[in-house]
Amino acid sequence: MHQADYENRFYAFIVDFFVNLGFTIAWSIFGFLVLFPDNFVFFAFVNSFIVLYIGLFMFYHFFFYVVFGGTTIGGFIFNVRIVDETWGRMKFVQSFVRALLMGLPPLVLINIPYMLIRRNQATVFDRIVNSTAVTVR
Repeated sequence: MHQADYENRFYAFIVDFFVNLGFTIAWSIFGFLVLFPDNFVFFAFVNSFIVLYIGLFMFYHFFFYVVFGGTTIGGFIFNVRIVDETWGRMKFVQSFVRALLMGLPPLVLINIPYMLIRRNQATVFDRIVNSTAVTVR
């Protein structure tokens, strides 16, 4: 194992973003068109979509960090795994805090320029919870 390069981390994040977007669209359509067909209000739909996306994004990362040892679907595709500072499996609390932070839109927006400036370093999330992304084969 060695530290994952910028491109693989970025592509894995993009895959995870679109997987979550797909889940969110499916749940939103189900929730508003199947469960509440008479109460469809566009503004409520957009707000619930945003809240649902953030919630699913946090749950998605937490679930994959805990169950699959730090590898999400994007990580499986691009061979990226999130590990702790000793290159071992992340602890439960680390996984929870990292997933919670990844669901905060302002922190995600701060992370984008941070990753562009420090291409081969840890992300903002990694710095906070003492984790790093590694390439696994």
